[in-house]
Amino acid sequence: MDLEVDQSGRIEESGPTAIAVSNGKHRTTLLSARVKREVFGRLRRMGNSSKRACVRTFAAGVFLTILPVCDSNTRIAIDLEYPGYEATIKSMLLRWGQKAGVSVPPESISFRQIGRSSPAHHRAYHVFRKTQEPDRVLSVADLMDLLGEKK
Repeated sequence: MDLEVDQSGRIEESGPTAIAVSNGKHRTTLLSARVKREVFGRLRRMGNSSKRACVRTFAAGVFLTILPVCDSNTRIAIDLEYPGYEATIKSMLLRWGQKAGVSVPPESISFRQIGRSSPAHHRAYHVFRKTQEPDRVLSVADLMDLLGEKK
């Protein structure tokens, strides 16, 4: 199965962020502005730069969105949101997947432009614009359970 992942409302911007996965199976999550501020604050206190906090929060949001619809045969295409950080994002997804018991081969995760015609784009956009309810609203605890780990 192939999954496309897109977000609406960038992680580093004020306001909510919606992350959607689509193609065969669909799933959307929402990160409120309050949750993002709290997570950023905690990550900054842990020594992360602002950019690293954004990338890590994005990766955690993607992971929590794809986890319920992902298996070892899944190929995942993630929108190019943070150029230059693809290897970091991929590494986090693989590590968290392994801990969750979902072994996805590294070559099955790719990064490319996800266009506006993608079902993932439409789902993320509608959740962001509040014309559709998300499947899950992520909490600070949801994100920090992944991000709070020490390297």
